[in-house]
Amino acid sequence: MGVTDILTKILGRTTNPNNVVRATFDALLKLKSPEEIAKIRGVEETKIRENYRIFAGGVPIK
Repeated sequence: MGVTDILTKILGRTTNPNNVVRATFDALLKLKSPEEIAKIRGVEETKIRENYRIFAGGVPIK
């Protein structure tokens, strides 16, 4: 899975570019794979992948 575009929205008063980049990388590092989510929720991985495909815009995942 790769990231091709990132769009951020700034809430609050600060528009410091360093903070925006730091927050973006922090969010990317916190992403979980479908396997990790299935393990946490205690469901089958295929169910997670079905739902993920809906939110990923139909992009096939391996």
